Amino acid sequence: MLTDTVIIIRLLMSFCAGAAIGLERSSKRQAAGLRTHILICVGATGIMLLSIWLTEIEGTGDPGRIAAQVVSGMGFLGGGAILKFGANVTGLTTAASIWVAACIGLVTGCGMYTACITMVIITLVTLSVMNHIERYLFPVRQNKFLEIHFSGKDPQMNEIIDILTRYSISILPTNVRHSKRKDNTAKLILLINIPKTTNILLLTDDLQALETVNKITLKE
Repeated sequence: MLTDTVIIIRLLMSFCAGAAIGLERSSKRQAAGLRTHILICVGATGIMLLSIWLTEIEGTGDPGRIAAQVVSGMGFLGGGAILKFGANVTGLTTAASIWVAACIGLVTGCGMYTACITMVIITLVTLSVMNHIERYLFPVRQNKFLEIHFSGKDPQMNEIIDILTRYSISILPTNVRHSKRKDNTAKLILLINIPKTTNILLLTDDLQALETVNKITLKE
């Protein structure tokens, strides 16, 4: 039975859960931070409480019907958190945290306090601790467009691939653009995945040391 005390406790608990996740996102300077996660979590809890209350008043109905719209509706906010900068996509983790915050709000609204606390702990561990483990096991990488200008002859692809491999750079599956110009020069554009620790100057020096390479450009 929903009482004023139960409603207040669940909303306050939802506030704390959203704040815990939002603080972590704000510490990473994400667009969806403290206030966003609090509002999402509290709002989802309010919707869940409304669903339960309507069911209790009417005596019939499905309390999950309104709540189900919250889960699908989070896709709208999550999509706004995903940004594309050149060849790089950011905000996927924040979009996922927004969705999880809504789920935590629904769980709290149902009175599943143990599930709420457990979900918050798992979410914080995933966002913070697992982030460090992931960075240790898989160093940060980024996508860039490698533009190589050649003079006269065809590109020395084997030598180029050997150099990229030496720097732990991988060529992503994409349309390789290779064009020849009237002045007997050629241009090759590759989408590459490159470690952030790569020494760009050494990389460009090694590529420009090839006989046919005239100019190297890296773009986002």
